Amino acid sequence: MMKVIPAILLLFFYTGILKSQTTNGRIQIVNENSGKILCNVQVNLEDDSSNIGNFVNRINYDSNAISFPNEPQASVDYWFHESEGAKYFSSVTKPTEGTVSINVAHLSGIGHPIGSNYIDIASLKFNTISQFNSDNMQFGLRQFFAPYSSKMWKNGTWSISSLGEEYVPLLISPFNNEIKSSNSVVFSWQKIEDASKYHLEIALDATFEKIVYSIDDITGNEIIVKDIVNGSRYYWRVRSFKQETPSHYSKNSSFVITVFKPDEIVASSYNDQFVQLNWQNNSTTAQYIVVERMAANLENDGFVVIDTIDANRTTYLDSNIESDITYTYRIHAINRDSFSEYSDSASILMSVKDIEAAENLPKDFKLQQNYPNPFNPQTTISYAVKEDSNIKIIVYSLLGEKIATLIDESQNAGKYEIIWNAGNYPSGIYVYIMTAESTVTDHTFQNVKKMILLK
Repeated sequence: MMKVIPAILLLFFYTGILKSQTTNGRIQIVNENSGKILCNVQVNLEDDSSNIGNFVNRINYDSNAISFPNEPQASVDYWFHESEGAKYFSSVTKPTEGTVSINVAHLSGIGHPIGSNYIDIASLKFNTISQFNSDNMQFGLRQFFAPYSSKMWKNGTWSISSLGEEYVPLLISPFNNEIKSSNSVVFSWQKIEDASKYHLEIALDATFEKIVYSIDDITGNEIIVKDIVNGSRYYWRVRSFKQETPSHYSKNSSFVITVFKPDEIVASSYNDQFVQLNWQNNSTTAQYIVVERMAANLENDGFVVIDTIDANRTTYLDSNIESDITYTYRIHAINRDSFSEYSDSASILMSVKDIEAAENLPKDFKLQQNYPNPFNPQTTISYAVKEDSNIKIIVYSLLGEKIATLIDESQNAGKYEIIWNAGNYPSGIYVYIMTAESTVTDHTFQNVKKMILLK
């Protein structure tokens, strides 16, 4: 497969605005007879029409199969297709190690106009040494510049073929920028009557450097590709074959497979004070989960976004609630390229049973200094747990040796204390470390304090 060398190209408009443009190109083999090959270098633009300023086009070729004159003559061995009102100075380098370059400098006028259709910009004649095929010729460096600017355009895809435009398939489905919710996709294109087979490529980028599917020997003009990863934008193109001769690729077309939506959402009361949401994630490409809420008894405009969290989470704690309000929740997954449909909704009526208890719940994780300190032989350690969490409190010597594990269990939100009896340990300075890992959110906590045992 031909490797395209990437370049960063920008287009300069006459208004002075810089706009990114992508040039696609190809070498069209026009004649293969009398020991000579005539080929046209063609380009088009993916987006808006504009004009070519200076450009360099380097072609690499197999010098054992074809050759180029050591002293190339303008209008004989090569020529540039100028348009009315544009003047250029053009030259072709002497061939070196199977490489020849077309160099064109824009002198005056508006420049050579190009748009979405391919146009010829230059022609070259090669001499054949042995039987020629498209593998004998490859693209090298390609740099195209906008008029009066040193900014290059972005380089797109390039191909080589002796087959004409009538062999280039017209893409039908999926249409450009189509959004699909299934990861089984039907690809179809216009049938070429004289084609023996087709070749389909699907990539993650418009330059087809990140190809995820390359399917050869397709006999019809339709194929189903299953299990395409959801949540990404894909680019696809097709070329036909006449016997074993490939056509140019079709123009690129893109589509998006949406992120699969999360489901099985459940809303439940957490400690009779908050709402806890749980759900099932169904996409490996989602980056975030967007949580939306609607309060039925309050004046509102329906669902509003209350948080955006990491897509690895499958639970969420909503602490900003009021008593005797029915809350309805829904979520959806998103990433850079796509977003999912909404999950089903889940509702819950919250009636806070003990307002005073709610106010007394810890607002943060906290580890208190032990009391008394110094102590002999026992001391009390108090701590607060903000939400249901896995709690560990471990005592260490100053050398880092583990002395005792005081707590290692899951605990509900609340305030706690534990007594450590150090009767079997020598006098000295000890440290105790509290670690908390929430089981309902992504909150974590760790704190260290010193204590002195004096006997």
